[in-house]
Amino acid sequence: MALRCAELYLRPEDEASPAQPPVTAESLRLDAPMESLLGTLFEHVDVVLAQCDAVTGATLLRQAKVPLDLVYIDPPYASHRDYLYAQRHAEDGSRVERVAFRDRWDGGMLEYVDSLTPVFEAVHAALSDEGSFLLHVDPRGAPYLSIRCDELFGLGERLSAKNAPGFRNEIIWTYGLGGSSPRSWPKKHDNILWYTKGSDWFFDPPMTPAKSNRMRGQLKKQPDVVEIPSINNMAKDRTGYPTQKPVELLEMLVKAHTRERSFVADFFSGSGTTALAAARNQRHAFASDIADDAIAVARNRLLAEGASVAILRPGKVSGDDAAAPKTLDETALVFSRLGTVQDRCFLALEGGEPTHRLVRDVYGHEAIQKLSVV
Repeated sequence: MALRCAELYLRPEDEASPAQPPVTAESLRLDAPMESLLGTLFEHVDVVLAQCDAVTGATLLRQAKVPLDLVYIDPPYASHRDYLYAQRHAEDGSRVERVAFRDRWDGGMLEYVDSLTPVFEAVHAALSDEGSFLLHVDPRGAPYLSIRCDELFGLGERLSAKNAPGFRNEIIWTYGLGGSSPRSWPKKHDNILWYTKGSDWFFDPPMTPAKSNRMRGQLKKQPDVVEIPSINNMAKDRTGYPTQKPVELLEMLVKAHTRERSFVADFFSGSGTTALAAARNQRHAFASDIADDAIAVARNRLLAEGASVAILRPGKVSGDDAAAPKTLDETALVFSRLGTVQDRCFLALEGGEPTHRLVRDVYGHEAIQKLSVV
């Protein structure tokens, strides 16, 4: 899958000033091969979003020689259901739902595991020698997926040999929201499998308030059972995109497994929580998803947070105006982060003046329109 830089949202210091010429698609050489472009993009933005499948994203980072220190993925769980993205129209409050992704496997659990195996292989190849891999799954798939990951990464802590590559631990994330069945224990946890590529890795243990009387008022190391509430339906940061995880969980994982300025990747990024957690904590992030809705949700969320973002898309950006500049087809539109949202659209700037806007309607369709009055 060929990717190109389609949108670029810059930091204020990268924008035009009297002493500095404006950063443009041409000055950044956005028409360069993607393998050589990624390093340049990370010099100007906090997050690179890519609309592509997981293997393509991991392969691109490996080819670009990005020193990837952490990969966290939250793939489908073989739940045999469709997940809907619910979006509310800003004009009249009407609600529109459409399928965000389908999690159905005719071949059952074996087909599901086989489908993720190329992703695990690509992740292993892309990680730095000290890199960590966090696989977020549920109790149904965890036993099957852990065996496959053991084969690829190594048995690690399951062996008597100290610091052997591979499996390090299983983190249990427990939460309280959601329903329960009268016929079974309430299902209130997910599994996060931790693997390392090599025999040496970075880990900064998270700290949590101690609960014992002896250590009252002190901090202790967070155990491998983590209790963080899932996002409720009325939460302010809820995006409407399905399976969104709490940013508190991802911030804890990102800070525990990487240093500042490290590179973090998520190849099933969904609403962009991993990228948001990385940007908040001074890490570089690469986040990919095959769904256009996911890229749009993550983009808008990151921009609202004040992050700078580059977006890679397959093919070409389409325009609805014959007079649109060639950059719409050949390179990226460079957007200003200052005042980036105006009348629910994004403005492209040339010489500091808005010339075009990127509009996304409630049905998920995007179009580039030329402004008739500037």
